[in-house]
Amino acid sequence: MQGELYSYTVSMLVAGALMLWQVHARGSVLFRLAAMSVIAVTVAEMFLVDVSGLTGLGRVASVLGLGLSLAALAWPNRWAGRAREGVARPSR
Repeated sequence: MQGELYSYTVSMLVAGALMLWQVHARGSVLFRLAAMSVIAVTVAEMFLVDVSGLTGLGRVASVLGLGLSLAALAWPNRWAGRAREGVARPSR
C-alpha cells in the first residue's frame, strides 16, 4: 500500500513539472497557476499522507527528496515567469 501512495506522489510531481514545462509553450498564466496548484497538492499529500507512515531515516530521506525536487522545480517556474513577462536572460 505504501508503494502505491509513493507512486501517486511521484506521478503527481512529474505531472506538475510537465505542466510547468508547457507553460512556456502556451504562455498562459492560468496554466501556470494550475501547474503550481498540482505541485502544492502533491506537497500537501506527501506531508499529510506519505510521511505519516514513515519513521527514522525513511522520513528524513523522503522529506529531503521532496525538498530537492521542489528546489529543482523552482528553476522552470522562474524560467516560465520570465518567459511570460518577456524578460530576456542576461548575456554572459
